[in-house]
Amino acid sequence: MVIRKMRLQVGGMLKMIICCHVVALLFTTGLLLHCPQRGFVGINTDYTDLAIHVSDHDIKAECNEHCNCKEEWNPVCEAETGRMYFSPCFAGCTQKHADSHGVSCLRQI
Repeated sequence: MVIRKMRLQVGGMLKMIICCHVVALLFTTGLLLHCPQRGFVGINTDYTDLAIHVSDHDIKAECNEHCNCKEEWNPVCEAETGRMYFSPCFAGCTQKHADSHGVSCLRQI
């Protein structure tokens, strides 16, 4: 359809194919670039800062076991370490709008 609309001859088709391949190559190399892995507490990082095995992952811990957290995705990040929690509740929030003082799972500094 593009070829008909642009009325491309063989040379034009070859140029278009080469351009498409170059663009595809650029996008493919972009897939090789990635961000560093962020610690996701309960998945690839334990609540005690120790790396955990894949079979041991659990987003519930002693610091949030009495919170009755719903498993609704609402990620929050610990500003100092960059560790991510599944939701404020799983970070152990004791208040609706908690700062670092109202969160029981964060390390006490």
